Amino acid sequence: MAERERKSLSFPDWAPKNLVERYHHYPHPREYGDDMYPPCPFDPDQHIDQLRKESAKFNQMSKQQQDNYRTSLNRSEFGLPPEVGKELLGTLLTDLRMAPVWSSLGKKIKEGAGFLYFWDQCQRSVLGWLGGQKRSSKEHEAHFLKIHHLALELSLAMNDTEEFQNFSAAELTNRVP
Repeated sequence: MAERERKSLSFPDWAPKNLVERYHHYPHPREYGDDMYPPCPFDPDQHIDQLRKESAKFNQMSKQQQDNYRTSLNRSEFGLPPEVGKELLGTLLTDLRMAPVWSSLGKKIKEGAGFLYFWDQCQRSVLGWLGGQKRSSKEHEAHFLKIHHLALELSLAMNDTEEFQNFSAAELTNRVP
């Protein structure tokens, strides 16, 4: 895609016009020299790389803790980093397999903001996937079974605690030790 981008993409007639405009509003790498985009404060991968270089505390975290942190960053993002978003949008607008998709959506969506909403949802889907825990089916089942057992254990412990018989949970959590 980077090579195609340097030659400036030409968009087919079936590509939604407002998404083509959106594509052109992404900054071009040449604007920053060395074919690089500027650092994006919303790019979780860049943030993680920076933490690895500068934070001894972060480097002391386990790989799982670091992955969980990356997951939380991806879940809180509103859009993809510029270079990723522009590349994906360019592909969606020029890939011939998308022609019937845009045609079908065009029957349901007016040219206005509908396509932009669709693009936003595409980005959210990618971010959701990036922010999702990568577990096999067995790992997923074991993880939630563990949560179930721990919740049951906590519930039983609370029932066996005299203080929980006299106060509501809200009152107990509002108390200052």
